[in-house]
Order: sequence, then structure tokens, then C-alpha cells
Amino acid sequence: MQNMLIPERETARLLLRGFAPADLDDLAVILHKPEVMKFLGTGQAIERAEAEETLHSMNRHWERHGFGRWAVVHKAERKLIGFAGLRSFHGMPELMYLLDREYWGCGLATEVAEFCLHFGFREQGFDRISAFARAGNVASRRVLVKVGMRFERKMKFKTALKMLGVKGKGDEMWPNAYLMQYALSQDEYESR
Repeated sequence: MQNMLIPERETARLLLRGFAPADLDDLAVILHKPEVMKFLGTGQAIERAEAEETLHSMNRHWERHGFGRWAVVHKAERKLIGFAGLRSFHGMPELMYLLDREYWGCGLATEVAEFCLHFGFREQGFDRISAFARAGNVASRRVLVKVGMRFERKMKFKTALKMLGVKGKGDEMWPNAYLMQYALSQDEYESR
């Protein structure tokens, strides 16, 4: 059953909607792919139980904040291909997107990121939206620049994990990895 608190939206090629329990199988497959998860969280593919918690967490975020991440469905294929939207990061909206590997390189990340900024600024009235990408995630950093976000700062990955409350894995796995922060203000968005 569709969560009625989460608004449905569409872009040219994508349907954005709340996650349903029936999405778990497809989401679990996507989040279990090492290449998809390489630059997200601790960089490790996740198991089904964690995928289920991720799905529920995304829906709960909408209930708590009135905005969040949508299930991203490829309209022509009627297939779940990832998630995208905004989440609250220390009280500030953060742009997030993750697409299945077979949908990289065809402009879908740019399409959904652009829509998420529109939603954040025009529908939610945010003054500023941030985004983070690992230094090595050149494709995602390119998307952020394409949608008008500007580079703000570079920080150690383990520092960012601590800000998120994640303990352990990042320190050992990436002791010298960096995260790049991008941002866009509503004034900058409107003047593009």
C-alpha cells in the first residue's frame, strides 16, 4: 500500500513515490551491489535486513520532517531503480540520490537531482541545500556541478561519519578518504 503522506512527483523519465513494502526485494538487490554502494555510507554492500531498515527509515523521515527520499521508478520500464530526495542532515536539507548501476551515464541522476532541488526550494521553501560526495566519486560530483551546486569544503570521511553518528568501519577502511561538500542557496537557485 502506498504511503499517502508522501507526495508522488514525476520527471520526464522518472516517477518519484513513497516506498511500499513490495519494493523491498528490488531495493535489497540494488543495495547489495558493491559497485552501487562503493561511495555510499561505509562503502559496503548491505544485506536484506539493513535494506529493509533503510526503506522504513526513508518513509519515517517523511513523517517526521515533511520531506525525504522517494523510491525512483523508471517510467518506461515500470521498474524501481533507486532512491532520491532530501534528508535532514543536522537540521539542513541534504540532496541524496542512488541509482542502480545499469542506469548510470544516461542523465537520470542529473534529472532527479534537478527535480529534488526544485522540490526543496519551490515546494519546501528551503533557504539552502547541501550535498556530499566522496572525493573519488567523480561522476556524482559532476552531477552536483551540473545542477548548479558549488563546492564548499573538503573534510575527512571519518569526520563526516562521526557527524552522522556512524562508528567504526570508516576509520579503519578509509583513514585518509575525503568527502566533498557542495551547497546551493535559494537565491543562487533562482538566479540560475
